[in-house]
Amino acid sequence: MEQRPSGWYDDPDDPTLLRYWDGILWSDRTMPKVKPGLDRSSIGTPPPPSAQQEPVGQWPAPHQQQPWPGMPQRPGPQSRQVARTPDGAELSGWWRRVFAQIIDNLITFTIAIPLGWVWFQPWVRGYLDWTDQVMSQAGKGGRMPAQPDDLLVFPWQVIVIAAVVAMVYDVVLTHTTGRTVGKLATGIRVRSEASPAPPSWGHAGIRSLVKLGTNLLGAVPVLSFVAAIAQLVDYLWPLHDPKRQAWHDKFAKTYVVRGDPPRSVR
Repeated sequence: MEQRPSGWYDDPDDPTLLRYWDGILWSDRTMPKVKPGLDRSSIGTPPPPSAQQEPVGQWPAPHQQQPWPGMPQRPGPQSRQVARTPDGAELSGWWRRVFAQIIDNLITFTIAIPLGWVWFQPWVRGYLDWTDQVMSQAGKGGRMPAQPDDLLVFPWQVIVIAAVVAMVYDVVLTHTTGRTVGKLATGIRVRSEASPAPPSWGHAGIRSLVKLGTNLLGAVPVLSFVAAIAQLVDYLWPLHDPKRQAWHDKFAKTYVVRGDPPRSVR
């Protein structure tokens, strides 16, 4: 397959025509080399030799042939600008952070449920009983039963246990390796703003408290809505932040970057 820039070239089937090459294949678009009434057309005329003309015997290869003068050219692909830290580390994209958080949530929730099962089990049983009533009434064409008030509020004990488990998990792994299991799976890590090393215990604690403290507030009915909004804004903040930092990164003075840490800080 020929490789050359897109443009107008001599038609391989008809020497009196030009045919458009789209960069991959010959298209059906053709045009005469000299249109009627345009005897002085420059189409088909090779450009004048320049001062840096290639010596004889070193003409460009066919795939390097230049398009005819005056023909429109497709703009070449622009290189994507990568966001980096001041010392050159590549910052993580938002979706990698999202997938890492999903993985970590599944892990910490799996740990927290057995610890809070004594409070979680009655809520699950009540929910299943109400679901059975709904399905039974739907089959009979009867009136749907109202949802019990107990099901409207998730057990606060389970919320607190899950938040504590998540904070311990996050602080220990962030300080020791800069990576939770989710971040390891997505190829990202947390580092200090001041150096490529993982954050200190204090900064790791601040980061986790700001990120997961809203989970604790979610156990308070009056504050649960405000906490949910604050957490959502925190998680979405890196989308428009030039340093791709969430609120918890800014408070803890951390970056989330891609790749392994330098050997000097492992």
